[in-house]
Amino acid sequence: MSSKTGTNVGSISQDLVNQIDKLSEQNQKCYEASLTGVGRVWMSGSWEGDMSDVSGMKSAFNREHTNSLFSKALDIDDPGTKASSMVLRFQNDYMAAMDRAFRTRHANSIRAELFAANRRKNAAKYVLRESSIEYANEKLARGQ
Repeated sequence: MSSKTGTNVGSISQDLVNQIDKLSEQNQKCYEASLTGVGRVWMSGSWEGDMSDVSGMKSAFNREHTNSLFSKALDIDDPGTKASSMVLRFQNDYMAAMDRAFRTRHANSIRAELFAANRRKNAAKYVLRESSIEYANEKLARGQ
């Protein structure tokens, strides 16, 4: 194990900044739409291409640079700092989650139906009952 404290190899990904800025802008428009009754915008992040271009969508969630820096941070001979590896991992995971959410939201009809069917099944069996009736019963039982 090296006694080095490591080199800061981390940086904030511009792809992540672009995604967050675009989603913030779209959320603001959705908020304004809820006040005015105007139609909401699609929550598409920074992807402005064809929604059926599944392979092209990955460019909006590019994690190659962050992955490369993360590999450098884990280099045994010249390790990065703990902070840089943590921030790079966070960014990578955040972008991956955004990518999955985007693809789920804008899935084809068959895939969307399968996701919805599973969500409804779980809501019917567990979520609705636990989150409403059982919660209310527990509150009453505790006298709060």
